[in-house]
Formats: sequence, C-alpha cells, structure tokens
Amino acid sequence: APAGVPVVVLVRNTVLIWVLAGLGIAVIAGLGGVVVASAIRRYRDAHRPLPPPRPADEVALERLAQIEAMGLVEAGDYQKLALLVSEVAREFLGNMYGFQGVDMTSWEVLQALKDRDLRRADPLEIDDFLSLCDLVKFAKFEPTADEARGLLRRARDLVERVRTAPAPAPAPDPDPIADVLPSGEDNHAV
Repeated sequence: APAGVPVVVLVRNTVLIWVLAGLGIAVIAGLGGVVVASAIRRYRDAHRPLPPPRPADEVALERLAQIEAMGLVEAGDYQKLALLVSEVAREFLGNMYGFQGVDMTSWEVLQALKDRDLRRADPLEIDDFLSLCDLVKFAKFEPTADEARGLLRRARDLVERVRTAPAPAPAPDPDPIADVLPSGEDNHAV
C-alpha cells in the first residue's frame, strides 16, 4: 500500500473463533451433563425402596429402655412416665394388630383387641395396665415409686408376651408309609 493510505489491520482469526466456539459448546455440554446426572441421582434416590420396617417389639423395647434411662421415677414425674409408657404400649399393640393405638382411648384399644390372638397376654391385664396409666395421666393419681417402676415392668412384660408366638406344630409327614418301607421298594405296588 502506498504511503499515506490507510491499511486494514482487522483480520478475521477463524482458528480463534473455532477454538472459542468449541470451548463454549464443551462448557454447555458439561453443565448439561451435570444437570442430567443430578436429575438421575434425585430420581433414583426418590424411587429407591425403603428399608423394611423394624419389628414393633424391637422398637417398643428400645423406647421403654429410653424412658427408663430418663429417670422419671427417681424425679417423681409419674404423669410423664405414665404418658410415655402408655403411648409405647398403645403404639406397639396398634402396630402388631393393625390399628392406630396412639389415637384411641383405652376402651377403643381394648375393643380393637377383642377377638384377636393376644398370644400369652391377658386382656384383663392389658385393661388394668391401661387403666392405671389413665388414672395417673388424667385423674392425677400419685402412684408409689414401686407402682411407677411397675408401669415400665408391665409394659415390657406386655411386649414380651404379645411378641412371643406359640411354637408352631410340626409339619405332618407327607408320606408316612415311605418311612416304613425299605428304600428301593415301590410304594404303589399292589
């Protein structure tokens, strides 16, 4: 170019454009991959099967041990003790027999247990236990320390009696003659 004539200095750098475009696409693809992976993880977590529920007796015995560790008998807080122990017993019975025991009155719990296999538990003992808890909770009955400890013992005993199923009867032998005949003989020959 002759002197004094302006020269165009602006030159299109296609290599730089392609590199920047590739980097931009890679960043967008990476972010999209992170979003998709996160969505898949959330979906899997939401649809993962829940662990099996803990047995009702195990939960009840654990809660009774926690209540005992609270020292309510020693503190003389018998109302709270009766409330908590009654709640554990009602929840346990409800979980074992399929009703909402915590939301029911003592009479309703006993009605729900009517005609049920209580295993080794006596319905009259359950009635007496729930009635004593109700007296302490609602009628402000002041039990002795031994009676208060007895609430925990009786609740534990109730759980043990209900959870212990009777021993199953032995299964009958499907072919009693097969035990008598020597091996190799035909059991159906006349």
